[in-house]
Amino acid sequence: MKRKFMIVTTMLFLLSGFTACIHSEIPELDRSTNILGPDEDHNGIRDDLDKYIHSLQLSLEEKKAVQQDARAYQNVMTIDPTNLQEAKKAKLALSKSMNCTHIKIIDQDKARSIHLGLEKYTANTKERTLQYIRYCKTLSGSTWKLLEGDTCEN
Repeated sequence: MKRKFMIVTTMLFLLSGFTACIHSEIPELDRSTNILGPDEDHNGIRDDLDKYIHSLQLSLEEKKAVQQDARAYQNVMTIDPTNLQEAKKAKLALSKSMNCTHIKIIDQDKARSIHLGLEKYTANTKERTLQYIRYCKTLSGSTWKLLEGDTCEN
């Protein structure tokens, strides 16, 4: 029952219209059935999300942090979501990227909005949402310590 609630809650969040005041419009997102989507420059970020990140009013340092976040979410799309070790490794990367975003973007509401927006935009199709839900289900019941210090890659 607890897992069903978590899955339903996650789906409702991802499919809801949660939008933050970080950009004047919702970006045009790739809706292909390919779970990874296009990444022409091979930087680990889906091209539509890359375009979205570049449209944000952020400093270069802040954009680098957001790009780390986008790569971490994209990584979730590449793993076997039923493999606990892979899921934990992906979760650690997400935790590091979220921490980095909150370090580099002083406005914590803005940092949170961008992070949650990337989560929603990454899982924007049925296939991607199901991948993300399987990943969350695998991690269900896991605990994590709060990361400290600078966890930014760049």
